[in-house]
Amino acid sequence: MPLKYKKLLTALIFMLCSWHGFAQKIGTFQHIYAVSSAVQYASSVVALPDKGFMTAGISYSNINNVTVCKILIIRMDSLGRQLWSKTYAGTGTGNNSSGIVGQNYLYTGVDMVLSPEGNVVVCSNTLDVQAVYLFKINLNGNVLWSKTFPGGNKTASTLGLYVINAPGGGYVLTGASTVISSHGEALVIKTDTAGNIIWSHIYYHGGSQGAGIQIAPSRDGGYLIGGVSADTTISAELTYPGDYLVIKIDKNGKLLWSKILSNQNSATSTNFEAANSILELPDKSIYICGSGWGHIGSIGVQVGALIKMDSIGNVLWSKTYVKGNNNNVFFNSAL
Repeated sequence: MPLKYKKLLTALIFMLCSWHGFAQKIGTFQHIYAVSSAVQYASSVVALPDKGFMTAGISYSNINNVTVCKILIIRMDSLGRQLWSKTYAGTGTGNNSSGIVGQNYLYTGVDMVLSPEGNVVVCSNTLDVQAVYLFKINLNGNVLWSKTFPGGNKTASTLGLYVINAPGGGYVLTGASTVISSHGEALVIKTDTAGNIIWSHIYYHGGSQGAGIQIAPSRDGGYLIGGVSADTTISAELTYPGDYLVIKIDKNGKLLWSKILSNQNSATSTNFEAANSILELPDKSIYICGSGWGHIGSIGVQVGALIKMDSIGNVLWSKTYVKGNNNNVFFNSAL
């Protein structure tokens, strides 16, 4: 979001909510939350056991000509009325992106999941050391534990984008990690309930760099990851061109298969495509919800895409949704 916007412009409209939690029917409401004069945006929301909500995002402030980024979390009641807001260290100072994934697409996001015992686990990043930042808070916003996962011997930095409850306990997150060659690769980390790493894997794609945008459990006990893969010889920050990335792993993170799907948006000349959401149905078919940036003639547009795959990653069909010149379509999630 450009820094010229001085207020948080987050309108939350709910009729049926099931973000990282349980479905619950509530009345419709809309609120704008302007917590301070800083630049703010929201990237995640969870439904709480008391029928309230938490939303999380990033707050940018300029202090002595230095951009200071903090994680912002707001707690609301069932009618959307703000109960409290808190900021948390972790996103550091300096540029708005980590350098792994360009801010034009993924920004430095914050994701959350409601844990089985009723607390909230938050996944984001610390820019000072460019590392995944995972922490747990209670419903009053108090930090119960926090973990930072910097790169190891072969990794320069890490980026956390999405977190889920792992079947059987603990948490699984996905994002990106740079390696020796400075290529970003899809990253998956499994932790126990206290945030300690059980296993961590980086998934390489030859001459390309990639990022895991969303992860979902599969019905055989493993995981499916949707994301983006880009040619680093053309784009160092995954802004364009890029392709849909789909990865299947087992419960221990072993790679079973991976697919890079190029030019699924046939209605346009597409430069950048990303799988923003992934899910598996009872028949083991896989659905990818994504978006692409491209052109209709000389007009730049965003297009939405829905892709169906079989259980081993073969594309069965793909659909593109375009509204025409100067009209953008962006698909972010499928339930």
